[in-house]
Amino acid sequence: MSAKRSPAAQLVRNARVASGLTQKEFANRANTSQVEVSDYERGVRSPNYATFDRLLRAAGQRIIAVPGTRNDSSDTAEAIGDALEHHNPEAAFRHLLDYSDGLSENEGVDRVLLAVAKPAKTGSPLWDAAVAAVSDYWLSRDKLPLPHWIDPVNLKLPEPTALLPAVNRYGLAPDVDDVAEEFRKYNVLLATATLASV
Repeated sequence: MSAKRSPAAQLVRNARVASGLTQKEFANRANTSQVEVSDYERGVRSPNYATFDRLLRAAGQRIIAVPGTRNDSSDTAEAIGDALEHHNPEAAFRHLLDYSDGLSENEGVDRVLLAVAKPAKTGSPLWDAAVAAVSDYWLSRDKLPLPHWIDPVNLKLPEPTALLPAVNRYGLAPDVDDVAEEFRKYNVLLATATLASV
């Protein structure tokens, strides 16, 4: 995550990773070369619409237009990963809260659409679990379906871990009674009140 990827590069990479394909397998399905796939994923080349559509379809996805201005789960994980790479956990936490605010402001299918894309790894199991927990929390509020990537079995931390002390040294671990069930099942300790928009 050394350089910020363009949205198209990020989508192509995330689609391939979510499909479980190597770049070579993906290239074969998309009738292109592995070198071109790598170039698209790194943002060295920008695909035109037809190529972009073909690449996404090779990963079992398609292009749709959805109204909205908030970052989705994929954008959020990318931003968190970039912040962590630059040793800025405070910025990572702001990205997580912005994502939470976006989920809380939307309802129904619009809320699901913000969480549907499988995010790339942030580089930290704690933050991967936190993105999943926030998604699970807001979707569960309205009994909305959870995308398949929201998986407490695979994303659950080995032991309960408070998120705020990872953000700054003054952050305190919350009382477990103040942590929503959706966070506890990932072993991410973050007080529900923290998710209130400021």
